[in-house]
Amino acid sequence: MLNSDGVPIEVEKRTYGQAFIVYAMAQYYSAFKDDRALKMAMETFKRVQEHVAVGNGGYYDSVARDWQYDPMLLLWRMNPEGAPKLLNSHLHMFEATMTLYDATRDEYVRTVLREFLEFLLDVCVEPESHHLKAGMDRDGRRMDHEINYGHDAECCYLMTWSARLIGDEALQKRADAAALDIMDHVLDEGLDPVNGGLFTEINTETGVQDRSKVWWVQAEGVTSFFNCFQITGDEKYLDAAINIWDYTEENVVDPTGEWYSIGKNKVMDYAWRIKEAGRAGSGAGDSAPAATREKANKSKCPYHNARTCFEIMKRVDEEMKK
Repeated sequence: MLNSDGVPIEVEKRTYGQAFIVYAMAQYYSAFKDDRALKMAMETFKRVQEHVAVGNGGYYDSVARDWQYDPMLLLWRMNPEGAPKLLNSHLHMFEATMTLYDATRDEYVRTVLREFLEFLLDVCVEPESHHLKAGMDRDGRRMDHEINYGHDAECCYLMTWSARLIGDEALQKRADAAALDIMDHVLDEGLDPVNGGLFTEINTETGVQDRSKVWWVQAEGVTSFFNCFQITGDEKYLDAAINIWDYTEENVVDPTGEWYSIGKNKVMDYAWRIKEAGRAGSGAGDSAPAATREKANKSKCPYHNARTCFEIMKRVDEEMKK
């Protein structure tokens, strides 16, 4: 991050940030065939592989400005446990790797993508909970008690998408099976049976469920349930996608443009009670109720929601052609 004079004020190399450079430049190259964008994407991608990748799989969440590992840098607002490996940063690095491979068909990138998918399936997926780990130690052991329904949803359709992009039938079957198992449990546990929409997360130690309806969780839920419908043809997944979309259209979308951070319709009460109880979580409850009407900040832009709109447009077209 820079200040208004262009002076660096946050100089850590967050994997989260590197991922979006790779992702954006790869997408820009796909659209405009600008070699400068491809050069920046590949250079950043290779630096991450050289300096941030961990020998036993996955990536450190953060390193220093000179690319050296420093455990003191792991504690930041998106990694309150200081986990060496964080699902959130892995998800974004994963989609960046997918996009870079799709843009280039580079064999080195394909190899990294395959190993990355195997890491998610072998390490991040937690069969006993039927969800994904949030924060992990260097060896991939869970460090917290968080189950985040939005991350579950996002990872599931990215895994099935990447397996098809790689073109490996065995990996595709594994990814599909994992995605359907996880999303079945998201459906049972996370969908609001009263108001519609998808809750944010649950703490498995305390049993406290964050029932706020965060914009990006709704977006990823729509895409992932629709993806499950495409895989199986089972209309329970289509119904879930429509349920979340209907809630979102009524309570999250601002008709003048963009989506609010958190949906209305009793959600403010949930979030405020979470804050009053002193619960630290996703940040949705911690910033309520003021954040319920916020549409942009340094960690919110039309990213998850725009992608969902593009994905659903594309996927509906695919279904109509069948």
